[in-house]
Amino acid sequence: MAGFFWQAVRMTLRDGCAGESRFLSLALVMAVSVLSPVSFFIDRMPSGLREEAARLSGAGKGIVSAREFDAVWLNQTKKYELAWTETRVSPTRFYPERKRKP
Repeated sequence: MAGFFWQAVRMTLRDGCAGESRFLSLALVMAVSVLSPVSFFIDRMPSGLREEAARLSGAGKGIVSAREFDAVWLNQTKKYELAWTETRVSPTRFYPERKRKP
């Protein structure tokens, strides 16, 4: 059994002198460098798919209107236990009157 081990050591040294180990080392470095971005991409894929599924299913969507909503809409949000909020927007810029041409 020990004879196989020493033969493997001798063959490894012989390959090292021939330059094959440098080639194998370079191949190993290239394989790791190619697989690292793929692994990073695959790790991030489930979170991206969840986000896209939520976007497509309408989660986080809002209804916008310039008028006040009817009570029917608010009753529906309570019925389905949805979160809702009401915001008011007021203009923050005032423009001077323009002089009209006669």
